[in-house]
This record gives sequence, C-alpha cells and structure tokens, in this order.
Amino acid sequence: MAVTATAGAASKAPEYWEQVGRELRHNPRDSVWRNYCDTINRNWLLKHIPRRQVATALKTDLYDEAVGEGVFSLLRTHAKRVYGIDLAANTCCRAVERFPALHAIVCDVRKLPLTQASLGLVVSLSTMDHFESAAMIENALAAVYESLQPGGCLLMTLDNLSNPCVRLRNSLPWKVLHSCGLVPYRTGVTVTCAQLRRMLARVGFTVEHTGHLLHLPRVFGVLLARTLDRVGPPAGEWFCRLALPWELLGHLPTPSWTGYYTTATASKRPLRQDPNS
Repeated sequence: MAVTATAGAASKAPEYWEQVGRELRHNPRDSVWRNYCDTINRNWLLKHIPRRQVATALKTDLYDEAVGEGVFSLLRTHAKRVYGIDLAANTCCRAVERFPALHAIVCDVRKLPLTQASLGLVVSLSTMDHFESAAMIENALAAVYESLQPGGCLLMTLDNLSNPCVRLRNSLPWKVLHSCGLVPYRTGVTVTCAQLRRMLARVGFTVEHTGHLLHLPRVFGVLLARTLDRVGPPAGEWFCRLALPWELLGHLPTPSWTGYYTTATASKRPLRQDPNS
C-alpha cells in the first residue's frame, strides 16, 4: 500500500520529525522497551475497544508501527480498513513496509483529510502530547470528533501531568533529557485527567472512562530493558513477566501519581432517533 501525502503536508512537516523518521530505519533501538509498551497498549485497548467491527479505524501516529509491532494487527481485527497518519513521511513509509495492509497518510491530526463522519474508531496513543499548547490538543480533539461517525469511539492516551516524574521531565530542557538518553524524541505540553475530561466534553464527546497506564518506573524500566536488549529475542518475554505486575498499582488509590499516561475512552453521541419513525 502506497503512502499518501496531503497537499503541502510533506513540505510543512517539521524537519525534526522527518529526521526522527529517517533514523528509525538505521537505529531501531530499545526493542525490549518498545515490545513492553506495545503489550501495555494492546492490553488496555482490548479492555475498552468496541466489540463490534467497524468499517474504518484510524491510528493518529505511526511511530509504534515503524519501530515495533504497535497495535495495527489488533485494529485490523476490529476494522475492515485501518488508516494511520503521521507528520513524517519517513515514519509512514517505514510503517507501511512493516504492515503493507496499512493505509498511511502524511498529515497533521488537526487537519485530517478524511471524509467527515467517516470513522468508526480512532486510537490516539500519546500523539497529542507533542503540541506546544493545550489549545492545540483541544483543536486535535475537535478534528477527531468531526471525523467520527455518530456513535464512533475514541481511545486515547496522553502523558500524565499528575505523575511527578512526568511533571519534572516536562520542566527540564530538551537537551538535558536527550543527553541522558531517557527520552527518544521531543515531548510537548500535556494536561491532567480532569482537564482532559473537560476538553473532551467541550468538544462534544461523551466521556465513558478515564484512568492511568504504565506504572513501572520509567527510568528503571528503560535502563533494564536496554541491558536485556543485548540478550536477544527471549529478553522481551522475560521483561514483560517482570514488569507487568507493576500495573497492579493502577488498582490502588494513587494511580495518578504512578501512571505515566492518562487514558480516556470517549464516544460521539449517536444521532437521535425520530420517535415517529
């Protein structure tokens, strides 16, 4: 499947993100950590994804599919056609090489080129926390809302601002974070769980569930995963067995302090039925 670029999308994409996409082919680092993150995301999606099959689904960035298994295969079982978008053409190309059935489009999530009310499901995994302002997050949510069919579902995650480590990270200069090797790419602003609920409601969504995800301390997890990367393929399974029990912290009274991501499940209100019809 070829990659489609919207008019002017490639020329307007920040060179930084194109460079990230170029490096994915030559430096697919952190395979154990990526495998773990993919597992966490898939497990969460399986709990909240609609059981009915939809005609079309959208994933709002393709980094996960470019560097690992991502969630494309899971979405493919719930949708007849799966679209994926990314700002970087290089990332789209890498994802399509790995998953030829993926329909990739180079565009900004705030300017979706898809037909209005054409999607049954949108999955957005830590995409909207790369913007420069909270207003941009709300603009992206509005664009997603317009693209969804009545009754369609949005499953999303954002960096959790209530987690002290995330708040500290967001206060530090990018050069410091990158030099430590703990953040592979630039992050942007994010919001608290309460702020996200209010944003979704203002746009028009019905918020069905919010929570927090990935409770394993990130510094410890990344460093251990990189050590296990040298072991080979079995390391990913070992790491998951060791790390998954940390998700039990999500059942304690303090999940907003330990979870690295805020999660939200929301739906677009279905059309009202005419009682006389």
